[in-house]
Amino acid sequence: MKRLRVYLLTTSAKKGAHLGTLFSLHGVVLRRWSGFRGYPELQVERASESLRTGAEYLRSRFSRPFLIEDTEVRIEAYSRGTRFSYPGFDLKRWWSVTTFEEIDAKCRQKGTREVRQTSSICLSVPGLPPTVFRGVVRGTIAHDPYRGPERPDAPWLNPGEFGTIFVPDGANLPFAAMPLAESFRYDFRKRAVDQVVARLSELNTILNLEQSCYVVDDELESVVGPQLELFPLDDGGTNGTLGDPH
Repeated sequence: MKRLRVYLLTTSAKKGAHLGTLFSLHGVVLRRWSGFRGYPELQVERASESLRTGAEYLRSRFSRPFLIEDTEVRIEAYSRGTRFSYPGFDLKRWWSVTTFEEIDAKCRQKGTREVRQTSSICLSVPGLPPTVFRGVVRGTIAHDPYRGPERPDAPWLNPGEFGTIFVPDGANLPFAAMPLAESFRYDFRKRAVDQVVARLSELNTILNLEQSCYVVDDELESVVGPQLELFPLDDGGTNGTLGDPH
């Protein structure tokens, strides 16, 4: 069976491990492009705009199917009353300079611990417009951060990650405290990955169609002549009997 060879373009080993694990649950193996050095990221309100622009930039440098991903976090204590999410797409930098005590104090001051994590994944296939898929998980900021051991099987759940203070709706533990199998139920990236896999399945089905399901332009012209008929006759295996006599 023919399958698209899909590359994940990222400079983050942790993100690569996370997405690679999620795609492997569906039997999809992601490849990496060693020449990837990033792309210009626009300071815009919606991730889809930045990702599509980034995909167009990368297409001129990489001509194979690829994925790029962006993560957004909206903490209501910081974002309420505005259109913009905070810390938004700047989570990595913000998280490195912000303490839990500061976040906890802000939540207490504003009277809300609501938070939302969003993963946006852009699939680029040569000849097709870039398509963005979004996965969203809502939850609350924990009252105490989870302090557990390192997770070599899942470095995105390590202590020091945002998942140590994110309690997804419907869960009793912070995301980072969960066993790996349980964490998939609440994984914001998995919700986007599942959509990408469904699209890849459609594209792979088309790749494997029998020859009778398509025609090459040159072959079609040789059959119907230079003037293309609106409805070329083809009994489609029905011995010339039309399905609708009217």
